[in-house]
Amino acid sequence: MLHKSQIVLWALISFIAGTAQAPFYSIVVIGIITIATYRFFKMRISVIVGTVFIIFMCGAWWLGVLRFHTFAPDTSTIPYNETIQFTGLVSKPPITTADAQKLYIETDALAGKVYVKTSRYPIYQYGDEVDVSCTLLQPEPFDTFAYDKYLARHGVFTICQQARLKVIGKGSGNAVYTKLYQLRDWVRAEIRVLWPEPIASLLLGVILGIQDDIPEDIVAQFRDTGTIHVLVVSGMHVMIIAQLLASVGQRWWNQRQLVIIVGLVLAGFCIITGLAASVVRASIMGCLPLLAKSLGRKPVMHYSLIIVAAAMTMHNPYIVLYDAGFQLSFLATIGLVYFQPMCDKICWWIPKAFTLRETLSTTLAASIPTTPLVIATFGMFSAVSPLANLVVVPVSNLMLFGGTFAVLLSQALPPLGVYIAFIINFPIHIMLMLIELFGSFEFSVFNDLVVPAWFTLGAYGLIGVYIIWSIHLKNTYFFQ
Repeated sequence: MLHKSQIVLWALISFIAGTAQAPFYSIVVIGIITIATYRFFKMRISVIVGTVFIIFMCGAWWLGVLRFHTFAPDTSTIPYNETIQFTGLVSKPPITTADAQKLYIETDALAGKVYVKTSRYPIYQYGDEVDVSCTLLQPEPFDTFAYDKYLARHGVFTICQQARLKVIGKGSGNAVYTKLYQLRDWVRAEIRVLWPEPIASLLLGVILGIQDDIPEDIVAQFRDTGTIHVLVVSGMHVMIIAQLLASVGQRWWNQRQLVIIVGLVLAGFCIITGLAASVVRASIMGCLPLLAKSLGRKPVMHYSLIIVAAAMTMHNPYIVLYDAGFQLSFLATIGLVYFQPMCDKICWWIPKAFTLRETLSTTLAASIPTTPLVIATFGMFSAVSPLANLVVVPVSNLMLFGGTFAVLLSQALPPLGVYIAFIINFPIHIMLMLIELFGSFEFSVFNDLVVPAWFTLGAYGLIGVYIIWSIHLKNTYFFQ
């Protein structure tokens, strides 16, 4: 018979499919295939139980569809194409470029947030209360890019054009958020003192997830070599932080206290890094094993992944379809969980020195489920990605932990902090030189690739079959 946890698992999968606007018949087909698979593995499932199971899945799918269509507020009262004046609150730290600031403003006068692009100066901050005069525009898709849905996933349903802003108050934001953003600004300032450009901008991306000032040519080189993922705070780094906190904290706290403390630390880290999908996902994943252990349960990875995905889509259903970071983050995690053992065997001939074998196998494992989506979405494929990651991943780990250590040490022992920062310069310079070299190869990247939909669907069908087969072999409660 089906266990309750299995029913919940498939219900969550159906809910996610509903938020992804999967057709109704696909849920019925998946339910029938699932029942057939259970029976293939000699589980006794009656026709009545199977029918109830499929109905339950369809109900969860319907809730997902409902959540998707009710997520957006009523925008019929917004006076689009009119010039109005209103007061609002800067709800996130501004995204800055060389000549502009991008603000998200919350106001009681309009549904949802308002997106404002204004001049570089004066500098605005989270919690500023501003008086705004502008022409309101409704976001619209263009070409093949769903720009309206891209903004909607941030809760934005209005664009403010030709905006004139005036600060009328400060410090009106959430007190906890304010303190965390002040800490973020302090770290940002210290990094700029300790390192020159472009290294400072790279460290801001790796440590804080701030990519505003990274030169475009460097971003292009990392993108072409398939190493763009290191310019943001990665889920792998968050998992390492969670494990370190757990291993150190278990000496002083019991399991439930540890879950709360690690959860609070990671929640603060998520806010500081801008609530990136990869960081939020990895933070929840980092807490789930601790929570399961405190409750006396065995953590199962595919259950954890689905629970995290469902929780995030319940909060914001648009991320499933319109957030490439969310999609790639989860696919990469799936690759690390289910393809890593196979890739370890493939890379047996790579030396273990300097974690070369682990880095290559990890890169291959994460690339298997993400490559079809990258090709289908961005039309590109990097042929030098495995080789480039051998260099970049170890250096990115050094940048995160060595950079953070240097910043903290610069406060206690300033000369020693400067010395550590100086040492870190060298491997980063070498990394940049090698990335430029890899990107200069004729075959390094293939752009403007076009693949039919059946190719992408077929690729993920094969990946899904392999995952189900590997789960069954590992005996992880998927089919029992």
